[in-house]
Amino acid sequence: MIRIVLLGIIQGLTEFLPVSSSGHLLLFEKLFWNGAAQSSGWLNLLLHGGTLVAVCILYRKTLWGLFVAAAKGIASLFVALFGKNKRAVRECASRYHGEYAKIGLLAVASVPAAVVGIFAEDWVERTLGNGKVLWLCFMVTAILLLVSDRTRGQGKIGFWTAVGMGIGQAFAVLPGLSRSGTTIAMALILGAGREESTEFSFLMSIPVILGGIVFALPQAAGGDTGVGVAVVGMVAAAVFGIVALKAVQKLTLGKKNYLFAIYLLVLSAVCAILSAYNIL
Repeated sequence: MIRIVLLGIIQGLTEFLPVSSSGHLLLFEKLFWNGAAQSSGWLNLLLHGGTLVAVCILYRKTLWGLFVAAAKGIASLFVALFGKNKRAVRECASRYHGEYAKIGLLAVASVPAAVVGIFAEDWVERTLGNGKVLWLCFMVTAILLLVSDRTRGQGKIGFWTAVGMGIGQAFAVLPGLSRSGTTIAMALILGAGREESTEFSFLMSIPVILGGIVFALPQAAGGDTGVGVAVVGMVAAAVFGIVALKAVQKLTLGKKNYLFAIYLLVLSAVCAILSAYNIL
């Protein structure tokens, strides 16, 4: 039970803090569990579900607005097609223009990660899943965070910003390269405002987490972890996920990502030493 709670805490915190959940889970597996993957079956499924719950709770108003806009857009389209009332579509498009734009940008930003996840994730896991490049990826994340703290962007998330964030999210399949850290840094470097960048980054995580849940479904039936125990891990992931989300919001707006960068530089040095002595 203690191991399950610990996994949930690690998953919840590192999924959203810009320190790389994949990198930390890989490091813990190598050091404390003899390299054996521990998050499988129902546990893997529900840990991802816990982090998804955390995002949905914190951004529930934004998500509800996007859902309402999408539902009314579809309804208006049917009215136009079958009732020949094009005015309804124009009125809906005008009223929910901002929400439709955000939905479109989220779709654009999700494409690179989807492509990499389908065609390259297995290769990355086979070739880089031994932990030998953790030190390098942790260092790259730290550098991105330091650079992002020096930006002064005030703009909105546009098409090319969404593309850049999507590419950053795709590269974050590398263990040690933080998804949230990379996407927020990319948005800030491309001139977006801090609040918009943070919100968009975490909204982008929803399709990624859903994808993780879908891929975990085939393993769930054969998992050796009881559903009840896995739910405990899910609750831990959700609670600490909310804590992490709020921490990132506050620290990013306050230009204090350097705190995470310092931690990652130290961790990078530790991983480099462990790799040199073949412990990783």
